Amino acid sequence: MKFCVGITTYNRLDLIERMSSSLNTSNDIELCNIRIYDDKSSEISLDDIKSAFPNAKEIIVRDKNLGADRNMYQMFLDFLDTQDDYLFVADSDLIFHPEWFLFFKRYSHFDILSLYNSVSHKVMGTVNEEIIHKLHIGAAGTIFKRNIVKEIIENVPPSRSYDWDWSNFLVKKGYHLNVSKRSYVQHIGIIGTNNDGGSVIDFGLNFLPGNAINEKYLIDFFQHALISKDEFIKYSYSPKIVLRKIKSAFKILKWKISNQ
Repeated sequence: MKFCVGITTYNRLDLIERMSSSLNTSNDIELCNIRIYDDKSSEISLDDIKSAFPNAKEIIVRDKNLGADRNMYQMFLDFLDTQDDYLFVADSDLIFHPEWFLFFKRYSHFDILSLYNSVSHKVMGTVNEEIIHKLHIGAAGTIFKRNIVKEIIENVPPSRSYDWDWSNFLVKKGYHLNVSKRSYVQHIGIIGTNNDGGSVIDFGLNFLPGNAINEKYLIDFFQHALISKDEFIKYSYSPKIVLRKIKSAFKILKWKISNQ
């Protein structure tokens, strides 16, 4: 069984280094082919990426910036050019419970298995105490058998909603989008494709750190998320509060004038 960890990167070296240090604590990580797909980062170099992933089997830097969805599509194409049997899609802002690969092995017969139980995607059914079903999943944290990647490439064109599109396609084809009830990866990016740092902050449910490195990164993430959310709320509601105060002051002034 040849297993690929495909990592899409674009700038954010601090998150890349955290992700790499967390990934390296994974059990049996030496059995995985780590392949990096950089979307022509403008703030980090190839040497930065090599330093973060010294054991990478392959590092591909795009000739031009494709955007998150098209970079994902191209990663699928690049994966099919390898001899790997499974593709594990890993964004550069994930951390990993050290036993994620051991968990995958128990369910390696699944065509699709997401290790990220996103709060943003509704649960549609239960398989057992460890596995649930959803109608949509994101790419990050998802493991695909080779035949699934091939079907996606042959039937789903790239778009700005690529993971939603292939989710719809796979469900219509009769595939189950299996998800671990307990997240084995966690999202630690505050700002990104699916997060705006305020009204939307995505995270994986039921994630346990598993080691001191992940614990530190997780605490940092939730502290920054709460601060960011609080700032968003203050910014969103402060104009309304000011307007109410102005209206109240105007009423008081009007009352005083009428009673002079």
